[in-house]
Parts: sequence; structure tokens; C-alpha cells
Amino acid sequence: MKRLFIILTAVLLTANLLAQTPEKMSYQAVVRNSDNSLVINTQVGMQISILQGSASGTALYVETQTATTNANGLVSIEIGSGIVENGDFSTIDWSNNTYFIKTETDPTGGTNYTITGVSQLLSVPYALHAKTAENTFSGDYNDLSNQPDLFSGEYNDLNNTPAIPENTSDLNNDSGFITDANDADADVTNEIQELSLSNDTLFIESANSIKLPGVKISKGGFCHLTLEEANNMYQQVGYDLILSSVKSHDGSLLEVTIQGHFYVSSLSSANGIEFQLRVNGQEPMMGTGTVSLKGSMIGKLHFLSFTGYFENIPEGSITVSLHAKVVGGASGVANGIAVNSGCYPGNYFTVKEYYAESE
Repeated sequence: MKRLFIILTAVLLTANLLAQTPEKMSYQAVVRNSDNSLVINTQVGMQISILQGSASGTALYVETQTATTNANGLVSIEIGSGIVENGDFSTIDWSNNTYFIKTETDPTGGTNYTITGVSQLLSVPYALHAKTAENTFSGDYNDLSNQPDLFSGEYNDLNNTPAIPENTSDLNNDSGFITDANDADADVTNEIQELSLSNDTLFIESANSIKLPGVKISKGGFCHLTLEEANNMYQQVGYDLILSSVKSHDGSLLEVTIQGHFYVSSLSSANGIEFQLRVNGQEPMMGTGTVSLKGSMIGKLHFLSFTGYFENIPEGSITVSLHAKVVGGASGVANGIAVNSGCYPGNYFTVKEYYAESE
């Protein structure tokens, strides 16, 4: 069984600033087989459905396409330009309800779809809804009707302006003005208190503590992670780091930031090497948790920092790991990989848990 990994949800295509919004969305995905190898330079059959309301909602639009993966297993299509099986893409009201894209893929190029994936459309594709503004206000003030008189910017041009006092004595009641800054004991330092923060609790000197809602912070460190050789598949660099009692709220979001020194001795038949954070073996949310070394960066020590976000992590202890692969070459190889995010000043990683406080 092959697997489909979505790498880009949807991007609105525009010809130019003044052109009419096209009824298409660009969509890309990577196809891998059961042993996680890329399906490259292969024709695949796809069926795409726009679902309304939920991942199992009504299909407002269905089309089929045949596309070919490239040397990296990437397939690119334009939703809205395929063979229409049901519905009309141009009549979808993107402002009404939420929408999901369902993709069904036949790796052999036919219509025996063995791969199915559903993902929610976020805010970007909804730019299609902007087409409703094509016939609205031009932006030229002179095109407006019933134009009001515009303020010149001069105070003296205003009607019914109040008199502006120049001195405190001009006020009817000046009792609210401070004339002596000293309080009862005339000591200007005894109200100063020191504040300190520990995890999600703020401590006030000689007073109470305040629990800050919404975030829990933990820290840790990796020492001397190494990987002798990396290819175009993600491999773990060094060992796992287990943090106890980090995840304590159901439905919360984890933010993991790593900061440290990265080194790659050599690189061949590839453009660079990519590092990725994982929690409990789970890859981060799209667009986060990776950093790359390329070109002249190879063979030199670099101090880097990057952040990944993770959802649906069970409560309790978590396992943080670092992985690496070469990019830009199916047969590429990187050697002598070493990472240090601990043991030295400035090298560490942090885990922040964001959650909603219960009422």
C-alpha cells in the first residue's frame, strides 16, 4: 500500500493584480510506497472532492485528474481544471461554512483509488471569496455620492471649539493635580518589590504568587548527537531525550524550540541536508520544525535555532528526537553529522505547552 503525504494545502493563483480571480487552486502532494520510498516519475490517477462542513461532509464538487510524479515523488495539479464528475467549482460559496479537500489516489494511474486523505482548507484558499469585491468601491473618493465636507486639519476650521487652558489656574477645578509626590512615609524605595518567574508561576517578593494561565515551560538539552551518514530518507541523529510530566492538558499545543551547534562534514549529489524535530516520533505541523544546511555551510560549524509545533500528543512524558535527510538529490549522501544542543552555554531546547484554562 502506498501513502500520500500532503505538503501544500492550497494556494490561490492570480494572473495579475487587476485580473479576475481564477477558479483554480494549486495543489501538491508527495507519494511514498509502503517502505517509505518515493514513487518517482510515475503516472497516478487522482480524484479530488471539496467537502462542506466536516471531513465526512457533502461533496459539493468532484473532479478527476491524471498527473505524473517528478524525480522527488512530487505531484502537482490545479484543482478546478480536471474532468468534472459532480458540481461546479465556480459556484462554491467559500464564506459559507468550513471546507475540506478529500484526495483519492491510484498509484497505477487508473481509477482504483487505494489512497485516501482529507485535510481542512485554512484561510489561504478563501482568497477566492475576494472575487465578490470586483464590482465594489473603486477606492477613488470622487466616485462616492453624498460626499461630506472634509476636515482641513486646522483646529481653527472646526465649529464650536472649546477654549484650551494654558495654565492650571485656568481650570475650574484644579484639586486633582498632584503637588507633592511623597506618600505618608516619604520613602520612595519601600514599595519596590522583586518579581521572579518559575515555569507558569509569577512570584512577588514578600507577597503572593500568581499562576499564569495558558502556558507551561520545560527545558532540556542534547549532548553530542551524531549520525555517520544520511541519505534522502529521514534518519534519527543520536539518541532520544525523554522529558517526564511535560504534557499535562488534553487538547493543548506543544511548541518545541532547539538551539545549538550543527555540523556536516561533507555532502555529495545533493543540494543540502535538512534537520527535523519530532515528538513521540510524530512529525511537526506543516511549515514548522525544520532547518537546512546548504552550499557553503557544509564543513563549517553553525549556531542555529528553529521551532516545531505539535498537536494530539498524549498527556504525560514525551520523547524528543532529531532527524536528518539530504535534499535535492535522490542518491545524495551527507557524512559526519554532529549536533550539540546542551552541555555548553546557549545550547538548549525548550518545550512550551499552550492550553486553555478551565472555567
